[in-house]
Amino acid sequence: MRLNKLGVIALFLIVAPAHAQEVSPFVAEAHAEAKALLDFSDRRDFERASKGFLGTSEVLPIPGPDGSPVPTFDPESFDFLKGERPDTVHPALWRQSELNAMHGLFEVTEGIYQVRGFDLSNLSVIQGETGWIVVDPLITREAATAALKLINDTLGERPVSAIIFTHSHVDHYGGVRGVLPDGVDIPIIAPANFVVESVSENVLAGNAMSRRASYMFGSLLKKGPDAMVGAGLGPGISVGTPGIVSPTIDIQSDFETHMIDGVEIEFMLTQGAEAPSEFMFYMPEKRAFMQAEIINHTLHNLYTPRGAKVRDGRLWSSYIDTAIQRYADRTNVSFGSHHWPVWGEADVRDLWVGQRDLYRVIHDQTVRLANQGRTINEIPDLIKLPDSITSQFANRGYYGTVSHNSRAQYNLYFGYFDGNPANLDPLTPVEEGRQFVDYAGGGEALIGKARSDIADGQLKRAATALNHLVFAEPGNQDATNLLADVYTQMAFAAESGPWRNFYLTGAQELRTGIAPLPVPTTANADTVSAVPLTMIFDLMAVRLDPDKAEDGRAMNMVMTDTGETAHLFVSGGALHHRMGVTDDDAPTLTIARVDFDRLNLKETSIAKLLLSRKAKLSGNPLKIRAFFAQIEEPPFWFEIVRP
Repeated sequence: MRLNKLGVIALFLIVAPAHAQEVSPFVAEAHAEAKALLDFSDRRDFERASKGFLGTSEVLPIPGPDGSPVPTFDPESFDFLKGERPDTVHPALWRQSELNAMHGLFEVTEGIYQVRGFDLSNLSVIQGETGWIVVDPLITREAATAALKLINDTLGERPVSAIIFTHSHVDHYGGVRGVLPDGVDIPIIAPANFVVESVSENVLAGNAMSRRASYMFGSLLKKGPDAMVGAGLGPGISVGTPGIVSPTIDIQSDFETHMIDGVEIEFMLTQGAEAPSEFMFYMPEKRAFMQAEIINHTLHNLYTPRGAKVRDGRLWSSYIDTAIQRYADRTNVSFGSHHWPVWGEADVRDLWVGQRDLYRVIHDQTVRLANQGRTINEIPDLIKLPDSITSQFANRGYYGTVSHNSRAQYNLYFGYFDGNPANLDPLTPVEEGRQFVDYAGGGEALIGKARSDIADGQLKRAATALNHLVFAEPGNQDATNLLADVYTQMAFAAESGPWRNFYLTGAQELRTGIAPLPVPTTANADTVSAVPLTMIFDLMAVRLDPDKAEDGRAMNMVMTDTGETAHLFVSGGALHHRMGVTDDDAPTLTIARVDFDRLNLKETSIAKLLLSRKAKLSGNPLKIRAFFAQIEEPPFWFEIVRP
């Protein structure tokens, strides 16, 4: 069974060239509005992003699917951003992408450094008494190795004396094997529940999340002015080998203070905001604050388009306000897991206050409008953020959007149902499409109406209508091509990097279909071994094929190295498991957990383990074979923009 988790780290190939298309005048109008609102003559972020630059280097390649070298991450692939902004990119997104593309090693303050632009996230190091305290070692071992090499080559070699994971997302721990010294015990500090939250957020639904992530992060797109220009939160994602290790120190309570390699660090828990397990931290001697991913130079996601549990904007805002009260007056520099630092108490406070107000107003105004009877798809157009927020570059929607986040807050309180009985039991996309097209007078009539909407700049209306037609008549190439063109225009107008990537990837798959690429997998020995056994059984349960399932089928599992036992059985068309018990009437598979993990990674087979006596069967082996035959492997390259 494949454990797809956080597909952002999967290796994809470019499947089609960018599609050349003229920019609609309505896109140009949207760009003009942004240029009128924002002060593009303000170059302070460029000064901040380049401050303390010490040098850069290449990120070494890794073998690709065919054995040829593939860059783990290629910062120079974004060199096109050094040119003039084209009409095909929103001016604010272009500016953000320029800043994110600044790559290399930077000094934050005395004894604190960051490698930026080598991955979606930053790798930070703090100089301790004996070595480097590494904070958030990127997504992959290969990218982290390159970052640490740049640090040692530039500043002088020092051992890694401690590692800090600020939170439970893979872009902040996945590269740990690239910085963790072999055979040396060092402190590894993380927020409470780090391992469970790291492996659990996307395990059960990981296949669909990974597929959607291929849209969100532009993994299937070329890089260029009419294609992928960045992800808003960072330039892009590295490919390679992720890993995870268990922390040796769990931060369990607010404002715990620890001395880490001679550096005093006070940790502030921010559980359940941007990540289920997260903290920020403060270093009093350096008057430096590490804001993790709670404070950024963008509006973040309260609901991520790749799919995840909804986040609470009220809670997120309250954490920032606590930081303002406790640390703002004694912070000279604030740096984070993404983007660039801010120096000086006044500028630090401005950034923090703006971010605090941003999440709170989206949350509060969504709930206010919902209490007036407004629904999930009405509220986004009714929320008007104050100019004091929207005029600040750090609060713009390069990653998250007000539209998506307000829907997230509605869903947080009310779910997806808006109270209208017509939406209690909606039609499937294909049924709804056919009905819509029929009511519109057929496909040709609908295309004619859609062209009129496009001419009037009503791109959302045209996209909605054409999407219905594509689902009603998937063979209608005129509709498919026209919808792809509309998505391309919507991408050109988008300020959000993920929205742009979604539109362009959707357009690409409408034009060229889904390419038969290798199925990505982020599973590895570190990740699989960290998944609790009960969660693996839950994963098996959500992959039970009802056409093959048979009530009464059962088996026991006994893990020889961990001492865990379980009884698994099918009842009522569902797979259940009971930990700590076995049933004498069921066959039993006795195996070490490490070998069971190897089975899940497809590194071995039951037959091989039986021959080598690393596994033992008791009872009818055919029943165990039939039990596992009920578990399906879901397809990865399922359709998104077509039925």
